[in-house]
Amino acid sequence: MGIVVEPRGAVLRGRLWPGGDAPVIDDGVVVVDAEGRVAALGPARELDVPPDLPWYGNRACWVGPGLVDAHVHLAFGSAREALLGGVVAVRDLGAPLTDALRWRTPDTAPPPGYPVVAVAGPILTAPGGYPGNSWGANGFAR
Repeated sequence: MGIVVEPRGAVLRGRLWPGGDAPVIDDGVVVVDAEGRVAALGPARELDVPPDLPWYGNRACWVGPGLVDAHVHLAFGSAREALLGGVVAVRDLGAPLTDALRWRTPDTAPPPGYPVVAVAGPILTAPGGYPGNSWGANGFAR
């Protein structure tokens, strides 16, 4: 299970990979603010961390950027479960329009405790095709 950040923020410590081409920091920390956003990151010895924040992890842990899952079906799992697993954004594919509109993140920000949710909406497919028992006439869409 992922870490649920306390209202005042938190500090994550470990072998830190900030993402992209950035080098790994052997003893790094990520300071997360009360809104759940990264306030600072870098080598533990170089950052001034607020003393009242709880610390999670140690040098043996791995800390990386939040993950994006671009192919989910929220009908079979929840967005909150994804966030608890370190996934900060998902794209749902194939949901009925009523569900897709309900799940998608508004233009502002996701509700607290949920990832950003983008949606594709209903599946476009061949008549009689997926999600039925076949993929269209003779297995091909026209």
